[in-house]
Amino acid sequence: MQLINSTIEDVSLKEEVGYDAVVGALNRLIEPKINWDEIDEIGTLGIDEISRSKGRKKFSAIITARQPKGKVRILGVLPDRKKRRLRHS
Repeated sequence: MQLINSTIEDVSLKEEVGYDAVVGALNRLIEPKINWDEIDEIGTLGIDEISRSKGRKKFSAIITARQPKGKVRILGVLPDRKKRRLRHS
């Protein structure tokens, strides 16, 4: 949640942990493949981006879906803003 309107670098400084520790935590919390059996429906699809570092124009794209009852699921984290298809698992 701290990455909203912030960068990995900012969170690293704020939490006094290394940049790689923040990236590692993200990698552990986000599944590498989508389990489509757990997705009831895609009511609203969200596409957002986070800055990986200040001033270096390095962004990752976050793809989310709002589920019934308001739960938001992360469908994918893309390493950049380039257009591509999400792979079904």
